[in-house]
Amino acid sequence: MDSERVRQVMEDSIIYEVRFKGAPVWIEELNGVKARVRALESGRHFDVMVHELVEGEGFPGE
Repeated sequence: MDSERVRQVMEDSIIYEVRFKGAPVWIEELNGVKARVRALESGRHFDVMVHELVEGEGFPGE
């Protein structure tokens, strides 16, 4: 992904599948070319480079 797409995903009412190294993550913050994410399986928070995030399909938001 790129920073602009990450920003769009964060602001959209649709929930998107985003993965980091194959694991599903929730994007919490964007800081330039880095994103703060939370691993959905473990709850662990960490920073990643935006280009390492992979977008899946969107699902209707709640």
